[in-house]
Amino acid sequence: AAAAAAAAAADAKAEQLEKIREQGALLSIRVATVRSSLDGLRAAQARSGLGLRADMAASAQRMDYLLSEADVAVQRGDAAAAQRNLDLAEREVSKLEKFLGH
Repeated sequence: AAAAAAAAAADAKAEQLEKIREQGALLSIRVATVRSSLDGLRAAQARSGLGLRADMAASAQRMDYLLSEADVAVQRGDAAAAQRNLDLAEREVSKLEKFLGH
């Protein structure tokens, strides 16, 4: 009975990690779009002698860091940390999308 419970728990964890991987993959598509738009905006502003707003640059750095931490957590098998980092990264992506008018 204990072995069956352990196997069921392992299956549930694997399923949860798979859902997190899928969520991360979908978020990565949004991140790529945001990065592309930010690169274009940075280039346009640089031609005018300007730079990207510091708060948006910091948000982009947080987005990248949190996605990286989510990947590490998934590889460790830590579903809770992976989900937390993905949720935080999603907030940064949403903030940047709003700023960029996506």
